[in-house]
Amino acid sequence: GIQALATAARFVGRRADVLIASNEGIAAAAQTLRAGHDGVVMVPNGIGREIHNRLQAAADQDDRVGPARVLYAGALGFYQGLETLLATAALLPDVEVLLVGDGSEREDLERLAAEADLTNVTFPGYVSRERLYELYGSADILFAQLRDLGVMEQATLPSQVFESLSAGKPIVYAGRGITADFLRRSGAAIIAEPEDPESIRQSITKLLGDDLLRTEMAILGRRCAARNIRQDLMAGTADLLRDQLAG
Repeated sequence: GIQALATAARFVGRRADVLIASNEGIAAAAQTLRAGHDGVVMVPNGIGREIHNRLQAAADQDDRVGPARVLYAGALGFYQGLETLLATAALLPDVEVLLVGDGSEREDLERLAAEADLTNVTFPGYVSRERLYELYGSADILFAQLRDLGVMEQATLPSQVFESLSAGKPIVYAGRGITADFLRRSGAAIIAEPEDPESIRQSITKLLGDDLLRTEMAILGRRCAARNIRQDLMAGTADLLRDQLAG
């Protein structure tokens, strides 16, 4: 099981010529595994240029009218702890909350929403890429969360973050670790306490009550995403790997 996977990872990590890490947390763990030896290359997550442009276009073209809308898009799994978002929705009955995607927890989340009579919560399910662009564009606030699980916080920076930044919408992120640090530096997010509906409610309410703040955060988010276009990040990576292997 898990122990066997950990043993295999240690074996490969210590003997590989080069290890590729997608963020600082994984790179630090790899360096520790290799006792500080060289051979760890960081190739960070980012976003494709076309997706970046399509997300911006969808947001700029949106003309939806109606209640304020909070959007979560991604896996509906254990690590996201989205029952917290349902509890937040109960505190904000005049705000639409969309949970877009699928995963192991979807059935339980739909049951919890029905039991609590959360008529402001919708589960669109897994949608096409085109529909996803439209939903991003229609949102007023984007939400993401990572459960407070210690080691996960230092090794997780999901690619979903870059889609949110490209969409040009303010983000409420409930979590700690490298994702929280990255989003805090971007200027595009308010960081709330993970698994704390009241903290998340306060963050959403603050954003909905300040049009200027939302606009400023949207601009900063797009600028941050533009600095993380995947094609630009990958430029020179092949040469770097060749140098590592030659060494």
